[in-house]
Amino acid sequence: MIENYSNNKIVLLMNDQAYVGREYGENLIKMNIDFDLVIFGKSNSIINENEDKRCGNLWKVCSQDYIVSNCKSFFRFDKLDNSILDYFKKKSYSIGIQGGIGIIKEEFINLFSVGILNLHPGYLPNYGGCSAPEWQIYEKKPVYVTAHFIDKGIDTGEIIDRKQLNLNYKNYYTMRASIYPQIAIFLIEILNNYIKIKGINSFKQNKSFSNYNRYIGDDTIKELQINWIKYMKAINKV
Repeated sequence: MIENYSNNKIVLLMNDQAYVGREYGENLIKMNIDFDLVIFGKSNSIINENEDKRCGNLWKVCSQDYIVSNCKSFFRFDKLDNSILDYFKKKSYSIGIQGGIGIIKEEFINLFSVGILNLHPGYLPNYGGCSAPEWQIYEKKPVYVTAHFIDKGIDTGEIIDRKQLNLNYKNYYTMRASIYPQIAIFLIEILNNYIKIKGINSFKQNKSFSNYNRYIGDDTIKELQINWIKYMKAINKV
């Protein structure tokens, strides 16, 4: 167990224009949680086209400028070099929030006294990878989120908590579009319940259940879309 911190230093980490980071940032601001924002990469006006496609353009996030204007402080690094490590060593952050920055090196992870939180839209360790929501539905299970610490692996860090997401299961696109807005709510629960109240408990993942699922494939996604009602009945969502 990690003891309570009266002066938690929280930083949201995201690539430029990342949907996930903007969703998290908006909710942190809404709930009056102080945080720094660090953006990696040069200014990029191109919104994530893959997310638009997966969500049928239904996932609407606030502007990055809004997050920058309302966070405690803002920093940008155009490229990965030693200046990044020097900055984080000086800031001595307690908690990092992974808001869309990809694979994180171990030397960077070790700079956080509590750790870096990731919120994965799958029941870990059973459903890892980028298609976790689809795999869960395809195997006739509801979609979960797992809050865990990041380690040097992918979706392998110690688990803090899991929760079944309250998604809009009207169709595939509404399901996908409602994932991270719901996860952003769970993020606040994690920060409030575990950090401000009783610290953070975590436990190792059971490797015997570990499964890093490959991309489920366009054909399977089409099959899910065509037979959506059948899958929703199987998980009691209709």
